[in-house]
Amino acid sequence: MATLSGLNSDERQRLIKESAIQETSLGEARKSKDFKLWRSSYRAELEKEKSPTPSTKQSISEAEKPWDTKTEKEKVEWIRGIRILNKKTGKYEQTKFLPRVFYQPKE
Repeated sequence: MATLSGLNSDERQRLIKESAIQETSLGEARKSKDFKLWRSSYRAELEKEKSPTPSTKQSISEAEKPWDTKTEKEKVEWIRGIRILNKKTGKYEQTKFLPRVFYQPKE
């Protein structure tokens, strides 16, 4: 059947159901807006599933090291990278401060 060519098994089953519900031929059901909309969203979902997802078994990078193991320099660089929401403008801005803990002399 030419109307079923280019469709995978799920799409064929859906087309047959659409045709039966609408009481039309397979060709007319395939041209319907309902089937085209369903097929486009179905294909988008398949593409999303195929796209690679980040591995959960990645090694811990320098940025993800536990806070206790970071050097003072790494801690300062990490804090400088924090962005804070400015409530007046509604935009995120780079921080321009360092916590007092970094200014305390070492014992």
